[in-house]
Amino acid sequence: MLISGIDSLMVYVSYPEVLLEETIDKKRRKLALFTTSYLYRDVLTFNNIKNPEVLSKILQGLARQVGGEVSYSEIASLVGIDKKTAMSYIRLLEQAFVIFN
Repeated sequence: MLISGIDSLMVYVSYPEVLLEETIDKKRRKLALFTTSYLYRDVLTFNNIKNPEVLSKILQGLARQVGGEVSYSEIASLVGIDKKTAMSYIRLLEQAFVIFN
């Protein structure tokens, strides 16, 4: 059974392959695969980043701050890195058009 509705379209419409999956769980797994593939291939490889887990945690921290001012100190504390490194990773994500302000 296909999941329908405006919510599903808003999340998955840019990825037809994801939209056509039958369950939310399958959609999430497919979307996660696309996300990690993109991040590993473009952001991590081209910028010689060795720790993809840090990048993923930064993205999760940024998602929690949507709509508010980004606190580099809070992101750094959440991830377990210093503020300068957090700022560097966030700048990289902006340059790769993964996030924008």
